[in-house]
Order: sequence, then C-alpha cells, then structure tokens
Amino acid sequence: MREDNPNTLDKIYTWLFNNYGPQGWWPVTPVGSCRSDKSVTPVYGLAIKNERQRLEVMFGCVLAQGTQWHPNVVRAMQQLKLGRPFSKQELEVIRQAEISRISVPGRHETKLNKHIVTQNTAWINAEKAVVELNKQDLIDVDRILKISHSQLTEVIKSAGYYNEKAKKLKNIARFLKDCPIAELQRMELAEARELLLSVRGVGRETADSILLYALNKLIFVVDAYTRRVFSNLGFIRPDADYDEVQALFMDNLPHEARLFNEYHALIVRHAKTYYSKKPYGIRCPLRAFIAGL
Repeated sequence: MREDNPNTLDKIYTWLFNNYGPQGWWPVTPVGSCRSDKSVTPVYGLAIKNERQRLEVMFGCVLAQGTQWHPNVVRAMQQLKLGRPFSKQELEVIRQAEISRISVPGRHETKLNKHIVTQNTAWINAEKAVVELNKQDLIDVDRILKISHSQLTEVIKSAGYYNEKAKKLKNIARFLKDCPIAELQRMELAEARELLLSVRGVGRETADSILLYALNKLIFVVDAYTRRVFSNLGFIRPDADYDEVQALFMDNLPHEARLFNEYHALIVRHAKTYYSKKPYGIRCPLRAFIAGL
C-alpha cells in the first residue's frame, strides 16, 4: 500500500464510480420471471431476494470460470524450453490444470501446482449458459444432480470448457445437498469459505465470488484484471499472490458488501478499456489521477 496516502484506494473507487457509474453486479433473474424472455430485465447485486437467485449466482460463478495463466505457470512453461509451440493436446492438459503432474513428450516430467489457474471467462458467454439453465428449469440442486453429464454439457456449452464446468456444477450441487445455502449464510465467513474451497473445482476467486455476490459476505474478490491494474499502478508486484492482493483491499477499505461488490465490478469495467491488450495500461488515466494525489 502506498504509505504516503492511506486513503488512495478509497479515492480510486470514487474516481472509477464517477467515471463509469454503478455497474450493478451480479445480474440475476427477477422473482417469477425467466431470463430466456428477452423482455425481462435482470435485477442486480444486493437486490437478490430468494434462494433460487442465490443459487443462480453460485452456478454463474462456476460458469464464469475460465483459464488464464498465473505468472508461476508462465515461468514453469518457459523453463521447459521446448523451442516449439505447444500442441493442442498439451495445451488442453495444461488448461484443465486438474492434475499435479504432466508429461511433455520428449522432455522431463514437470511439476505443476493444481491451483495454477485464475477464473475469468467473458461473462456474456456464461450468461448465455445461465439463461439456458433457467429455460430448462435447472436452477435447482436436485435437477442438476439428476440430469446426465452429456445433457448438461449441451445446456451450458456457450460458457466454454463445458465438460469440466458440468462436473463442477454437479460438485456444487452435491455440496449444497449436505450444506444448503441457508446454512452457508448463517456461517462465519472463514468457515463458509473453507467449506467452499473443499469443493473440487472451486478455487479462491470462485469461492469469494460466491461468498460476496450470492451470500453478501464481506470479502473482496480478486481476479486477473485486479492484479493487472494495480500492479501497473505500483500497488502490488505483478506476481503477487491472491491472498496478498486481497489483503490490500481488505485492510484498507471499509468492510461493506455494497462497496466490495461495486469496486470489483468497476475494476473489471476499467480494465476492459485500458488493460485488455498489451502493453497494458499505457493510456490508463488513473496514472495521472494518482500522481496528482
């Protein structure tokens, strides 16, 4: 954190909010409606009212998962020194990142940590899958468990990585059979987070998204955009760990669900404008704003 001005994060939030306005995240289907109806306008964020909407958000958090390279993975891949592009099969093995060791043909076996991916698929693709789940009346734990894997993959195909995500949806559904949403809501943050992280396929970003957006618990969500923006602005190292980045915000902002909710969405909105292509942030107006504080 910049020692010269401990309120800088607050001021950055105000700047983002004034420039982009409220982002209204996370979008959910209104009570008594179906998202497949184009005339229906989703409700947002803290307007969530019932358990079905919370479940929709939880499923959406899983469907919004993607695969982006963590800096440690990039370094590991560079160390292989293959001298050639990865084959399609090798890339798929790495992207799945569900095993602790892989073998690259013609090279020594390379160790990889199974938590090497961050979650960040374009929301528009995930939302299409959420709409299809609504259309098929699958925003329901029992129905998700009952439907076959192959049928579920067809429903959520637009989200990408649908084979893995179908498994993860079923994993979440099994978890919720033993630990219902109402019970998660009553738990302390640390206990609920630990339980979510025990679900196969749920990493820190996904768990924290569920906690913040579905359960309104006070935790800040960190994604690749957050790292990219705030490392560029000099607040963190480019290879900072998830927990380290999260602590930057948790330790220096008021603990308010609405603030955490909106701040993360505003970071994503800003990053899509200035940090989507390399070189990142060269025209980022936040640089000049911070320099003037």
